[in-house]
Amino acid sequence: MGLIRFCLVFLAFANPACAAKLFLTTEVYPPYNLQASDGSVRGVYIEQLKIVLEETGTDYEVTVMPWARAIAMATTQPMHCVFATARTAERE
Repeated sequence: MGLIRFCLVFLAFANPACAAKLFLTTEVYPPYNLQASDGSVRGVYIEQLKIVLEETGTDYEVTVMPWARAIAMATTQPMHCVFATARTAERE
């Protein structure tokens, strides 16, 4: 439920007139996110995100990649976001 609230708040501030593609990255974190054999991203969190993003008409792309690379992209590239990652002592 917290993920959906975050998405709704994020999308409420988005300006649809200049909407750009949102790039979402996550790591393999079953059952929340996983990459299927066909390359698609599936899981509990992405299914919730898809509902919100499609209802708001947000153009998006979801990929699975290592956490460090995803964070690097999110901090240096516009419209890049990391979601549903594990909190570990190493990442603190």
